[in-house]
Amino acid sequence: MCVRCRCSMFSRKEVTELEKQIMFAEQSLEQSMSDLCKAHRQYIAEVRSEVEEITNASR
Repeated sequence: MCVRCRCSMFSRKEVTELEKQIMFAEQSLEQSMSDLCKAHRQYIAEVRSEVEEITNASR
């Protein structure tokens, strides 16, 4: 099922697997960020915010 429009483009199993991969990537990013300086953490936070805005605008 497509996450955006709920069509059957992807199966629920595929979506669940993608969600797991995203959660794992976010956890890895959080762990990596603890090693970054404040400026780099701020930059990554800004990029994540922009990605969220783009994602929300496309819905």
